[in-house]
Amino acid sequence: TMARLVAASWIRGLAKKAAAPTAKAAKTSTSESSSQAQIVIPINYMKNGEDPVVKAQPEYPGWMLSLSTSLPSETELYKRFTAGSELSRTEFRRLFKMRRRSAIKGLNDELRK
Repeated sequence: TMARLVAASWIRGLAKKAAAPTAKAAKTSTSESSSQAQIVIPINYMKNGEDPVVKAQPEYPGWMLSLSTSLPSETELYKRFTAGSELSRTEFRRLFKMRRRSAIKGLNDELRK
């Protein structure tokens, strides 16, 4: 939400600023960057912390790579359910959780009118 983004940017401003790279560090970083590009994501919010470096994909566990896959929507799951195809237990629970949630939201919208 917007409040979280504002809070995160405010907290980031409290973090200790990185020192300017020295000439020696600049030489080593350019030689390293030519052999392997390292991407640093500036998400540190601790005063004395460091920003994480993005590693190569094989260095991460398998479950972490599955986080980027998107889950099927309510309509996709409902179409599969009404067509008679098998849903896994987690898909079935997710479908009916989303259906309950949308029904509650619909009833709340009706009550507001």
